[in-house]
Amino acid sequence: MIHTNISLDQLLENISPAESPGEWAQAVCRMASQLTGSSLTAFYSIRPDTQELSIQAKIGHTEAPKHISKHTDLFQAAAGCEGAVLQNSASGPFPELLLNDDMQSGIAVLLGPGRNLPARGKPAGKSTTKSPAKPAGKTSFTGLLIANYSAPYHYTGSTIALFEQVRTLFSFAPQGKASLAAKKGSQGSGGKK
Repeated sequence: MIHTNISLDQLLENISPAESPGEWAQAVCRMASQLTGSSLTAFYSIRPDTQELSIQAKIGHTEAPKHISKHTDLFQAAAGCEGAVLQNSASGPFPELLLNDDMQSGIAVLLGPGRNLPARGKPAGKSTTKSPAKPAGKTSFTGLLIANYSAPYHYTGSTIALFEQVRTLFSFAPQGKASLAAKKGSQGSGGKK
């Protein structure tokens, strides 16, 4: 069952600042897996200096590819629509969305504040658009979150809404040691003297 009554506080509690990008990615996968009942959830980090996304975390007992090309229709759709990409059968337009042959439905969303992504066919790092300034104290953990299920038609409009809400929250959520220190500092400064 997909939970649709998730409060912002509950989501933010699950994405608290982590010590490392790997811990943060694992927390993202765990949260998405629990909220959607997915069979397999993976987070692929985006490195601007390569043409591939690399798996950084995975929840589930089946295999997932170690890399996904930035030139796939899946990645281009996720980067272009700025929303969730959904496929509810193996015969859909994004074969890369289903991470292995056992999976029949999948959903993906691009997470993180970084939006300076190369267009198809352009080398990474050669984009002419400026990326938005990173808020102070944030570590940019940008990547593609993919959830899969072993039966078709598992994901619904509620799942799309949830993934898009998560995407929006992750654009503003604390992501790393620097923000944890800032959060602790701000909690201590407003207290008793």
